Amino acid sequence: MFVAELGVFGLVDNSHTIQNWRSPLAEVVFFLLSSAWIAPAEGKTMWLVPAATLVLLIPFCYASYVSEYLIMAFMVGVPDEIPHRAYPRVRRAVRNANLVTYGTMFIATAIWLLVSLPQH
Repeated sequence: MFVAELGVFGLVDNSHTIQNWRSPLAEVVFFLLSSAWIAPAEGKTMWLVPAATLVLLIPFCYASYVSEYLIMAFMVGVPDEIPHRAYPRVRRAVRNANLVTYGTMFIATAIWLLVSLPQH
């Protein structure tokens, strides 16, 4: 995510139109793109940490699912080219495990964000 952020903001540095884009939508887009590295800011910005965590849970969940599925498929011996009867069970098990763990982390982080917002 950090490398993607550096790449996108490298392109933004070369575009004067994007640099001068000031709107609420631009702020949201820039926050989503910069959630991997939050720059130091003045004031009460403790809500940025749980908000960035919520954003990062999405790509991390996908990366976890893909890597765990590939490892489990290798361990179970699911061939890539031929449909195997273990394929759907492995895929469902890995998906459900990731939904439970990342769902729990999402709920806990959302509560953390809601607790941090009144202080802002």
